[in-house]
Order: sequence, then C-alpha cells, then structure tokens
Amino acid sequence: MNKVLILLSVIVFTVSCNQDIDLKLPPYQSKIVVECYLIDGLPMICSLQESELYTAPFGVNLINDAEVVISHNGINDTLANISFFSTLLGITFNYTSLNLLQVDYNSEYTLTIKDKKGRTVTGKTMILPPVPIDTLFTIKNEKNQYAINFTITDPPEARNFYRHVSQRPRLNERRITDFTVEDQLFNGQKFNFFTFGNPYEAGDTVVTALYNVNEDYFNYIRSVGGAIRSNLNPFAQTSSIQSNVNGGVGIFTSLNADVQINIIR
Repeated sequence: MNKVLILLSVIVFTVSCNQDIDLKLPPYQSKIVVECYLIDGLPMICSLQESELYTAPFGVNLINDAEVVISHNGINDTLANISFFSTLLGITFNYTSLNLLQVDYNSEYTLTIKDKKGRTVTGKTMILPPVPIDTLFTIKNEKNQYAINFTITDPPEARNFYRHVSQRPRLNERRITDFTVEDQLFNGQKFNFFTFGNPYEAGDTVVTALYNVNEDYFNYIRSVGGAIRSNLNPFAQTSSIQSNVNGGVGIFTSLNADVQINIIR
C-alpha cells in the first residue's frame, strides 16, 4: 500500500512540474543606466544604456539622444554623442566631452542627464587624487611563471578604497587581476598588492593600475559583481545595484590611478 502511495505521489509531482505556470508580473519600467567617469588627462566620458527586463533577449540598448552635462564651478560642459573606448576599463562610452578634464580636488562636480522620454538623472561627486605605488616587482615560481607585486603607503588621514587591475594590453585579454579592497585593516600602513591565478611569462607587458576610489564606487563595483554571480546561480538571492545617481541606475565618480607598465624579463 505504501509503495502505491509513493508511486502516485511521484506521478502527481511529475505532472505538476510539466504544467505551464502563468505568472502575472507588474509592468516593467526601463531606467537609464549610467557609467560616467572623471579621469585625469582624459575627456569626461559617459555610457548611457536602457535597462531591460530580466527575461528580455540579451543586447545593449544605447541611449544616443540624451543631453549629458557635467558642471563644475559654474561652467557647464555638454558631452557629445561620440564613442570613446577605454583600454583600462574595457568599456566603450557613447558620450565624450570635447575638452580634457580640469582636475579640482576641492570642488564638487555635478551630472545632469535628460533624455527624449522626459527622464532626468542627476549625480554629484568629488575627484580623489591617486595613491602612488611605492615599489613594483615580479616574483618567479618554479615553473618560470611570474606574478606582479607592488606596495603602497596608505594615507592615514582618510578611509580609503582601492581597485587593483593588472593585465596585458591586448584585445579580449583574459589574464586579468581585478579586485577591490578597503584599508580597514591597514589604515596608515604599507600594504602589498599582487596578481594571482593568471601567471605571466617572460616577455609579457603588464599594465598595472591602482585606483583610489570613493565608497560609492566601491559599493557599486561590488554590487555589480554580486549581481553577475547571482544571475549565474539559480539558487542565489537577487542582488541589487548600489547606485549614487538619482532617477536612474549607475555610477558617477572619479577614477584616478597610478599606472605602471612593466615588461617581464
């Protein structure tokens, strides 16, 4: 009798799993997705995209009909709808200023975006100076493979957040070290950064960048990583993006780095 009940339960469960379920989801309202960076020595750059429903086909929906203005000390700089590819960031931006960034560490920069649908996105940020790399060196293992190591002296007067990126300057490069860390455990002390998992070889050119970022960007980049990981895991909790812009999703910040180029010999 017990075997019959178990068999019936399995049949009922199997049939129910094969039934179509009609989920009534609320109407989806797309948002403006912003990545806008202020980088010393470069034009001001901004990427504008349209957010998509999770179940929508994969694609990039650029917004090319918006007005993008960055203001500083009463001067408005309207970015042109011109593409700009950043090798270090691996991102193509679709709005670029016609002037190089005028760096000011003491005054605030504001962002205002208006599109043809009547949406407005605003944000504000300060530019942080880069934290210099003290020494950079390579370490060779028994397989004649190399890792990049470098040390910094963390400024003691502030809470600092860092992003370390090391890679060979090649298109579609997969040998990348990219991680973020805050100075909670080494405030005001020397700290050692290193590459891992992707050993380099003699003759490789490696570009190492240490970004001194603010807390907004630190939280943003970590939340983006969490969202990517949760999408790849059907049992993971959905992760939301931590933004510092109003009226949309994304980030407006400075990204200044000490960049070192090393040829491994």
